[in-house]
Amino acid sequence: MYPSKKNFKNRKEPAARKWLSVLKFNQKYAKMKKIPHELESEEGVSMVMELVNKINADREMRQIIEAREKEARDIASMKNAAFKKGVSVGEARGEARGIKKGKAEARAEALEAQKQLIEKMRAKGMSPEQISELLEIPVSEI
Repeated sequence: MYPSKKNFKNRKEPAARKWLSVLKFNQKYAKMKKIPHELESEEGVSMVMELVNKINADREMRQIIEAREKEARDIASMKNAAFKKGVSVGEARGEARGIKKGKAEARAEALEAQKQLIEKMRAKGMSPEQISELLEIPVSEI
C-alpha cells in the first residue's frame, strides 16, 4: 500500500498510526515533497520529515547512518553466535558432569549392593576367604 491523501481522508487516525505511517513511508513522502495534511497537523511530523529530507540530501550522513545500522546488525549477529556457542559449551559441560555424577552414583550403588551381599553371606556363616573367592575381591575389602 502506497501512501496517499485518500488513505487519511475522512478518518480520524490515532497518533501512533500516523507516526507509523511517517516511519514506514518517509521515503515516499520525501519524494512527494509534501506530506498529507492529516499527518502535517501531528506534532513533530514536519520536523521529522525535514530531517529525513536533510539526511537524504546529505550523502555522507546517509553513509554514516548505514554504517551504524550495519555495525548494529553485525554486533547482534556476533552476540547471537556467541550465545549459541555458549549454550553448546554449557550443554557439553553439563552432559559431562551428568555422566561423571551418574558413574559415581552407579559405583556407590554397586558398592552398597556388594556390602549388603557380603553381610548376607557372613550371616549365613561364610568365612571372609570363601566370600573373597566367590566375589573375586581381596579379603581386605570384606
